[in-house]
Amino acid sequence: MKQFEEYLIRIGKSEKTALTYCRNIRMYFSWCRDSFGSEPKELYRSNVLEYISYMRNIRGYSPKSVNNHLSALLKQVSGTEWSAVGHGSYGQ
Repeated sequence: MKQFEEYLIRIGKSEKTALTYCRNIRMYFSWCRDSFGSEPKELYRSNVLEYISYMRNIRGYSPKSVNNHLSALLKQVSGTEWSAVGHGSYGQ
């Protein structure tokens, strides 16, 4: 996660934004571990849609908060080893 934080700083994100993005990624990983038993190796569209539903319906997040989480995931894809958003489903 430190490499991701450093990447965000390099591309001009503030330290506060970088920390928030890292926290949001850790929350996604935690949800994946709880839902599927492990962290994903790539980002799957169907799982992101499930995560959006979880954030909206279970956690009660506002649309702005959900969008902040999605922005973090997209930056993770563009800045690290996740190279693409797969169309399959993780953990199924």
